[in-house]
Amino acid sequence: MKRLCIGIVDYGIGNHASMQSTLKKLGYATKTSKIKAELNECDLLVLPGVGTFREAMFGLNEYELREFIQVWALQTKPIIGICLGMQILADKGNEGGYIDGLGLIPGEVTKMKKDNRHIGWNEIQLTRRDLIFVPSEDKAFYFNHLYVFDTDSDHVLATSNHSETISSIIGNGSVIGLQFHPEKSQTAGLNLFRDSINGLCNA
Repeated sequence: MKRLCIGIVDYGIGNHASMQSTLKKLGYATKTSKIKAELNECDLLVLPGVGTFREAMFGLNEYELREFIQVWALQTKPIIGICLGMQILADKGNEGGYIDGLGLIPGEVTKMKKDNRHIGWNEIQLTRRDLIFVPSEDKAFYFNHLYVFDTDSDHVLATSNHSETISSIIGNGSVIGLQFHPEKSQTAGLNLFRDSINGLCNA
């Protein structure tokens, strides 16, 4: 069986080394790149976390990756966005002023209502019995964010409760977003990350 190759999109910010190490531990081949031709050889794209919405979109535009990712999604090829990488899937974000996102999952990113950073471990509760995520229901994952993804219920796959109910997993076809960091969530995170990749690539 062919070993899956995961493309880690380099838009100038993000925890690329940690992501690459985690994916290799799970047995996947990886390419970390901002070059479209190299990313196009991969089976799935990961949009990594850490940074701001504005910085991430600036990087995607600077490296001419915005349209590439949008076309990738239109071709129903799989994408996983993690933390910030999840948030830039939105239509727009309001971090330092409104800026357009990738528009792959309807909604917008706004600051948490109580201005209370969500940092630490929280369980996820499924809102739909998606087979990819059933093994991870009620497991705890590591969160670290101040902004949240507001979307309609059709695109929310799981929620978590902090000072408010937040969308912890969202999805739209072959595109999913994880608000938490699976690469920092020990065994539960590794299992969910593997299930997500394999589920999307074998759909």
